[in-house]
Amino acid sequence: MATDELKATDAAIRKAEELGVDISAVEGTGSEGQVTAPDVERTAAELEQAAQEARQAQEEADQNAAEENRVFRVRLNPALGPNTDGVDVGGTFYREGSKVTQKEFEELRKAKIGGVQALLKGAEVT
Repeated sequence: MATDELKATDAAIRKAEELGVDISAVEGTGSEGQVTAPDVERTAAELEQAAQEARQAQEEADQNAAEENRVFRVRLNPALGPNTDGVDVGGTFYREGSKVTQKEFEELRKAKIGGVQALLKGAEVT
C-alpha cells in the first residue's frame, strides 16, 4: 500500500457511506492507523455535535439581533393627566404611540428622569 493510500476496513467504508462521512477525514485508531467502523461512528457523532452547536450559535445570534431590533410603542401613563400630549426626556419628546428601539428603551430605563417612568410603565412591545 502507498503511504498516501487510505487504510480502512471494509466495515468502516460501509459505515462511512451509510452515515455520509468523508472517510478521508477520519482519524484511524486501528492497527497502523487503519480507520475502523467505530472511528467513523465517532467522527459522525463529532460532526453532528459541531453542526448542532453551530445551529444553536446561529439561533442565539438571530435572537440577539431580533432583540436589538425590537420596537416599543410608548403608551403614556394615565397618571400624567388627561391633557398630557407627551413627555420630554433628555431633549426628546415622546408622544403616545411614539416608537423607540430596544437601545433607546434601555437608555430611558437607565435615565430615571422626568417622565421616564411614565414611558416605562406603559411601554408595550410591538
